[in-house]
Amino acid sequence: MAIFTFEPSAQDAIAQPRSSADLGLSGEILLYDARWFTRIRWCVVFALLGLWLLGLLLPESSTRNFGVVLPRFWPVLVAATLAVLNLISLEWLRRLPADALGEAVIPNIWFQIVSDLVVLAALVYLMGPTDTGIGFAFLFHVVLACIFFDRRRSLLVTLLSAALFLTAVVLSESSLLPRCSILSTPSPVPAIIPSAFTLFVCGVICMATKRNTLGILLGIELMLNGANINFVAFGSEILRGAQPNLGIDGHVMALFVIVLAAAEAAVALAIALNFYNNFNTIDVDRAERLRG
Repeated sequence: MAIFTFEPSAQDAIAQPRSSADLGLSGEILLYDARWFTRIRWCVVFALLGLWLLGLLLPESSTRNFGVVLPRFWPVLVAATLAVLNLISLEWLRRLPADALGEAVIPNIWFQIVSDLVVLAALVYLMGPTDTGIGFAFLFHVVLACIFFDRRRSLLVTLLSAALFLTAVVLSESSLLPRCSILSTPSPVPAIIPSAFTLFVCGVICMATKRNTLGILLGIELMLNGANINFVAFGSEILRGAQPNLGIDGHVMALFVIVLAAAEAAVALAIALNFYNNFNTIDVDRAERLRG
C-alpha cells in the first residue's frame, strides 16, 4: 500500500522569514509614489473648489430639484486645509535627497495618509456618512497602504480608517453635533451603508493580513458580501421609490454577484491546490517563479 505524506521540502524548512524591509519598495520608488500622492491631493483640492463655486453660483432651488443641496462654506475650508498639508508634504519631500532610503520616505507617506484620513473623516461627516457613499473613499487610502507598507502598517491604516468612519457615523447620528448632508432628502436606509462598509473593511483586513490563499479567498468573499448588502438595500428602497416597478434591480445584481462568487471560489480553490502541489505551502509569499 502506498502512503503519501505532505512535508515541506528542505529548502522551505531552512528558509528564514523575510523582513518588512525585504518586502517593501525601494527608496526611489517610494519617493516617486509620495510625489504622485501629492498630485492626487491637488486634484481633490480643485474638485472641492469647484464644488464651492457651484454652491455660490447656482441657486439653491435649482439644485434641490435634483435632491442635492450644494454647500457654500465648508468646501473652501477643507480645500485650504488640504492645500496647506500638501505644501508641507512637498517641502518635506524637497528636503530629502534624491537617493533617500525607503525608511526616510516612510514618515512622509505616514504623514500624508494620516492627515488625509483625518480630513476625509471631516468631509464624510459634512457630506453625510449614511446618506452618501463618500465613506468608500477610505478604501483608497487602505489600498495605498497595502502598496506602500508591510502587513502590520497596512493593518494599522485599515483600523484607523474604520475607526474614523465609525466616528463620523456616530457624530452624525447622535445629538453631539448637528446632522449634515448634501442630500435634500435623507436616505431611508441610514444603517445599511455603515454595516456594508464594516463588512467590506473586514474583507480588506483579511486580505491585507493573511498570506495564505484560503485567507485571501475568505477576504474576497467578505468584500463581495459587503457589496451585496448595498445592492439589496438600494434596490429595495431607493431605486424603487414611488415608481410602479418591483424594485428588484439590486436583488438581481446581488444574484449575479453570488454566482460570480461561487465560480470564483471554485477556481480559487483549484488554484490553491495546484499552488500547494508546486510549492508544498499555501503561503503566497513563497511563490518565486511562474510556470508557463
